[in-house]
Amino acid sequence: MRRYAILGYLVVMAVVLSSSAFAFTHGHMMSGKEWWKNEDNVKQLNLTKDQIKKINDIDKNYEGKFKTIHDDAMTTYKDFKTTMKDPKASDEQIIAKHKAMLEQMNNVKNLELERKLRIRDVLNDKQRAELAEMKKMKGERSCDHDKKQCDGNCKDSCEYHSGSRECDQKSK
Repeated sequence: MRRYAILGYLVVMAVVLSSSAFAFTHGHMMSGKEWWKNEDNVKQLNLTKDQIKKINDIDKNYEGKFKTIHDDAMTTYKDFKTTMKDPKASDEQIIAKHKAMLEQMNNVKNLELERKLRIRDVLNDKQRAELAEMKKMKGERSCDHDKKQCDGNCKDSCEYHSGSRECDQKSK
């Protein structure tokens, strides 16, 4: 019984972590985190052409690293899944594969942080403060009501509904 409880926990963790690995490695490209490519952001931050070039160069440099680390994370995840499905795999083998998968996730997170810090180094103190404020304001524009209490009758863009409905319960 204990083995099935451990296996169940590890399967849940594997699913969560594998989706996180993909999100971390591709999220900056797909979720609007390339803020320096938005003309309004460039104007608001008063970025120079040189700064934009440096940021693009940093981002381009990390593209290959993210592909490599994503491929490694997916290989580790597949190894873990294979071990989980093996009826003869011991708890120790499964735990070892799980630990390897967690290490890969940590590598992904560290690479993302490293990239963010290199981009941050390009900005001056005023731009850093302004960017932080812009990100804060963007977060405040999302739906503020308790998602568990949402009745689905939102009128403004609501993250809970994947942008398909609008939230009329915004804080003022």
